[in-house]
Amino acid sequence: MTGIMHRTYLNENGGTVEVYIDNLVPDTQNPDDWVCDYKIVGLGKDISKKSYGTDGIQAVYLAMRLIQMELFFSDLYKSGKLRWEGEYEAGDLGLPKMPD
Repeated sequence: MTGIMHRTYLNENGGTVEVYIDNLVPDTQNPDDWVCDYKIVGLGKDISKKSYGTDGIQAVYLAMRLIQMELFFSDLYKSGKLRWEGEYEAGDLGLPKMPD
């Protein structure tokens, strides 16, 4: 899968976690809304879901927030074994921090 957006995270146990955002299109069920596919591969079990928004920007934004939640609440992240190549501090995945 290539995706319109892609990021690779490193699994310190070996391997990678791949994140893709793809297929940003108007929703066929409600043409006033947009739908965006996202996929996470390598986090244990593959995750493939959709996000919806009132426009394309909101659909992508919500996909990124949902990806963020999947990553931050994963056992791999909580154990400190998931990292981003551009990491500047421990736990930095290049995404906004989750609120306390």
